[in-house]
Formats: sequence, C-alpha cells, structure tokens
Amino acid sequence: MRVIGLILVLTAASATGQVRVDGTGVSAPGMRVDASGVHTGEADEISLGVGQSGGTTINTNGNTRTVDCGGGALTVNGNSNRLTVAHCSRVTIAGNGNVAVVAFSHTGSRLFVPGNRNTVTWNAPRDVRVSASAPGTRNSVKRS
Repeated sequence: MRVIGLILVLTAASATGQVRVDGTGVSAPGMRVDASGVHTGEADEISLGVGQSGGTTINTNGNTRTVDCGGGALTVNGNSNRLTVAHCSRVTIAGNGNVAVVAFSHTGSRLFVPGNRNTVTWNAPRDVRVSASAPGTRNSVKRS
C-alpha cells in the first residue's frame, strides 16, 4: 500500500513537472526518497508512510546509518539496523533487532520502542528531560 501511494504521489507530481531524480534519489514537493529507502516528508504524506511532520522514516533492513533529525521525528520500521541518531524530538523504533545510539538535546523529547529485541542507548544533557518507554518484548533501553 505504501509503495502504491508513493507511486501515485510521484506520478501526480511528475505530471506537473515537479519530480526531480538525481544520483541520490527522487524528490517531489514535500518529500524525498533516497537510494537507501529513507523517506522524508511532511504531514500530508503520513497516510503514505512517508514520514511524520518534518520527520524521517526508515523502512529498510540491515543497514548502518547516521541520522540527524534536525528537530523532527524519526520512525524506524525496518529490522536489524545499526543507527546513530541525533537532534530528534521523537524517536519510535517499531522494527525488530535494531541497535541504536540516540542523543537527545531538547526537553520534552520522547523515545518509544514498541518493537522487539531492540537495543537502544540514549543520552541527553543532565537538565534535559526525556520520556522513554519500551512496551515491546526483550528490548534493552538504557540511558548512558
């Protein structure tokens, strides 16, 4: 369903000449898909699974990457990724078997790990409050 929605958005944007394809991926107004499957987008793409407002979604498996959210949200649906993450307002790890190191910098940031068998180490300055929860099974979530 997500792929079909993405194709529809790109087809519609293509008809108006607003799609750009370059060596690093495909972009259209409000969204970008890079060659490794990382989607970024705005609020109107939520139903397509492209991303949350100002956010990034990782749907790929088995990759190693560094993500700078620039104050937006990160959602990880993929499995078995190794991630270094910074400057996110919210991090959701819904996939399984991921290893993530997350650096929060703003009070009110949230870490939510509904996936299973994920290992997440997070840190923040001493005066920054972060809400962390891991309702999935066999997750390890620790502040460093």
